[in-house]
Amino acid sequence: MIKLVFIGKVKDRSFTKIFQEYLERICRYTKVEVIEIKDEPIRKNTEHLARQKEGQRILEKVKGDFVIVLDMHGKHISSEEFALIIKKNEVMRKIAFVVGGPTGLADTVKRRADYILSFSSMTMGNQLMRLVIMEQIYRAYSIIHNRPYHK
Repeated sequence: MIKLVFIGKVKDRSFTKIFQEYLERICRYTKVEVIEIKDEPIRKNTEHLARQKEGQRILEKVKGDFVIVLDMHGKHISSEEFALIIKKNEVMRKIAFVVGGPTGLADTVKRRADYILSFSSMTMGNQLMRLVIMEQIYRAYSIIHNRPYHK
């Protein structure tokens, strides 16, 4: 089972539509739970506090899961390596992918991570990152099940 943990909600329907398309594709292979954590309002000089509160909410949702945090300072891997991580770990427990909000993720969440993954050294918007992770999860299952999508 895959668990997707995001900060905040997507308001743009075009992103939501593409997200739903990938969600339907992934659900052919595994169950998926999407969790949207309430984002904290960001006021001047309170980013750290907002991250901490969001981090507490995230940690409550990923207890016992194999946690993969998406962070620009994480490890860069190939699609095949990503598929192998999913294949090895989904048998034992739920895999929770955690995507931070506009201010990033609390250090407590990063320390809790079983794996820190980066898709780029560049900063990506939360909405775009949701689509990237969905596409890569679908690609991983295509690799695992030897489907032609990946090729």
